[in-house]
Amino acid sequence: MPLPASPGRTGSPHDDDRRELASGGPGFPYAVRPAPKALIIGAGGGYDVARALSAGSRDITAVEINPIIAETLMQDKLARETHRLYQRPEVRLEVEDAAPSCAAHPRSTR
Repeated sequence: MPLPASPGRTGSPHDDDRRELASGGPGFPYAVRPAPKALIIGAGGGYDVARALSAGSRDITAVEINPIIAETLMQDKLARETHRLYQRPEVRLEVEDAAPSCAAHPRSTR
């Protein structure tokens, strides 16, 4: 189900959402290096996952320590409202503390 356009926006809702996600401070790394692999620690409600997807990332690891947020809310009760972000093929969800994910990451400095 598409999101309605906010007042004052000119493009399609999806184009406007992409511009908004890319224009904020956390979108800066994607401007410097488009479509990178992404490791998102504390993925929560998926805002940073959506930002990575909108920047063209196709290999996203989302780490969330709270199984209620990751599984019950994002993959079940709110899956439709969050556009099933955590069920997309580009997104790999890990429900655990971030330290083991970082240590196992191929580019880890540990």
